[in-house]
Amino acid sequence: MRKWMILALAGLLMLLSAVSFAEPTATPMPQLPLDYLNGVLAQGGLPDSGFIVGYKEDGVTPIVITTETIYDTWYLQRVLAGSLSMNAADMGIAATATFRGDGTMVLESDGERETYTWTQDALNITAISVSDAEDVLNFTFNENIELVLESDDVQMIFFNEEPTPSEKVETVENADASAFDGTWTLTTVSMMGAEFPSSQIGMEYSLVIGNGEAQVTIKSEDEDEATTIILPTEFQDGTLVLNIEDETNTFTLREDGKLVSTQGDSTLTIDFIFEREE
Repeated sequence: MRKWMILALAGLLMLLSAVSFAEPTATPMPQLPLDYLNGVLAQGGLPDSGFIVGYKEDGVTPIVITTETIYDTWYLQRVLAGSLSMNAADMGIAATATFRGDGTMVLESDGERETYTWTQDALNITAISVSDAEDVLNFTFNENIELVLESDDVQMIFFNEEPTPSEKVETVENADASAFDGTWTLTTVSMMGAEFPSSQIGMEYSLVIGNGEAQVTIKSEDEDEATTIILPTEFQDGTLVLNIEDETNTFTLREDGKLVSTQGDSTLTIDFIFEREE
């Protein structure tokens, strides 16, 4: 794999994972009417005060939050930046926001702890740091009863359950060489819990495998023409091995039918994920 690809990806991740809790901008939710609270639904056991964040699958039963809903510890689940969605557990990022009934909230992140006072206005929560009045966080409930904190075009999604790592897709053990035959196109790049389209790194990469050889085509956005080379295929224990530009590249098949090449070292591992063209 070309070294510039690794460097470009590492730079992109560094840029997008620089999450700051300073000077956030709230994403407002439309506040829906609460007439149902005075009607039959209230008599069915719903709280006598609250706010609708959405409706259940029947389209009728509202999903309601109350002030008591907030009294909990909320864990950072994922970070959204543009079209990227990064699993906090996969990335090793930990942050919690604990809201207390006495009007204080404790935010813990990267080993630091800060106390805030908080107030609720419908679906919005405003938290002001006790030590710095200019440190203001604006949370908003979404329809999934998640707390959303937006800062510098990055959204941090909190939920009142501890986050779990993404489920790993298993590799096909001892895959037959013929299972690799076909035309494969790079569609997704994954690293440290972040998955994003390959187009975001300005790279086109395809493989045509068959008859004992692989046609490899790679093009970066700053190149006028693509580079195409034809290489003999070698298989070791169900893994395809190609020597591309004097670098050994291995490709494995996953249970979901995708082809994966893992690059990098012990400090940064990047998965290049290919899908077979029909």
